[in-house]
Amino acid sequence: MKILFLAIQQLLISALTTYNVNYVRIYKNQLKSLLAGEINDLALINDKGDKVAIIVQFMSPMQIETLGNGWQVYNPLNIKLHILHQFFDAQDGTQDQDLLVLDIAEAIYDAFQEWMPDTVTIGGVDYPVNVGVMTRTSEEQEEEDYGNVYCFKQNYTTTFTDVLKNRPENGILASSKTTTETVVIKGTEPTTSTEYYYN
Repeated sequence: MKILFLAIQQLLISALTTYNVNYVRIYKNQLKSLLAGEINDLALINDKGDKVAIIVQFMSPMQIETLGNGWQVYNPLNIKLHILHQFFDAQDGTQDQDLLVLDIAEAIYDAFQEWMPDTVTIGGVDYPVNVGVMTRTSEEQEEEDYGNVYCFKQNYTTTFTDVLKNRPENGILASSKTTTETVVIKGTEPTTSTEYYYN
């Protein structure tokens, strides 16, 4: 799951360069904590200018199905993207009407819809992601009062295959049996042996 989050983080930062997005984090209820003054690791509140942050939430409960050879698949895996945008004034007479957040949401949809990477590169190493196609299922407009921070949410569904317990382990499939038999051919010395592999 960590690899999937890092792939999402890379995608969103790359897709949202126009909006100077560099804060993409996994969900831990950041917005309420920020407004309560409990954390300050996001330069979003009480700062000048527009600020954008994306919070990635893997929704609970996560349904898991067991496949063969130790694989497990999250089916479905639902992902909520919290788009947080600090906004003061559009300078066009509308003051508190935030339309830019809708542009940001469309940019995310353009990048995220039908996204299905094979690998993600971290520290120069390619890692398989094992995720299905992303499909947007709904959007939400936050109803709580967050001051000058607008919160828009997009919901996506996909599948994710966890192959951590993948077999074969040490090159042997769990269901394989290897048998060595000695075959005695009539009229010859019993020295002929043949290995048979049963799968």
